[in-house]
Amino acid sequence: MKASENHLGEVGLRHIRVQGSFTRPANTTAYATGDVMNDSTSAPTVATITNVARKPGAGGRIVSAQLHSSQNGTWADIDVFIFSATIASPGNDNAAFTPSDAEMLTLQTVLKFPAANAVIGNATAAAGGNSFIPLPDLSRVFQCAANTTTLYWVPVARGSYTPVSAEVFTLVLGVETD
Repeated sequence: MKASENHLGEVGLRHIRVQGSFTRPANTTAYATGDVMNDSTSAPTVATITNVARKPGAGGRIVSAQLHSSQNGTWADIDVFIFSATIASPGNDNAAFTPSDAEMLTLQTVLKFPAANAVIGNATAAAGGNSFIPLPDLSRVFQCAANTTTLYWVPVARGSYTPVSAEVFTLVLGVETD
């Protein structure tokens, strides 16, 4: 590696864990298949995971993932779309996911979190507990956009799901960068 890249002394792959979170709205409106899960019913933002790559425009490999929830309840299958660039509008919380063709060209991968694999952390009911779905042993290549080290993520329900009010979702990625 060139010293000009500010990685003097680093050799080989770098293994890191990175994460990003969002808090969904303070309601318990059920999701239907295809509904976006995010932070607002009127002015949503796209969830981010920063410092995923060593330098802007670089990439790597997602080798594991976990989707955490601040509730202990019934999950739905959830697809997490990961983009290299922010998308204009992820759609309001609880609305259909409708990315444009141009936005889909920045799609890096889709992580499928099956509800059947949910693990209870704290067994206290509902908002008093927590749970997560692990995805070990992945091998998903990604590349960040030329001017950033950030990935952008949008979870989409793939089944009926009744959330807890103000539930927090956190996506944790195990990443190898070169």
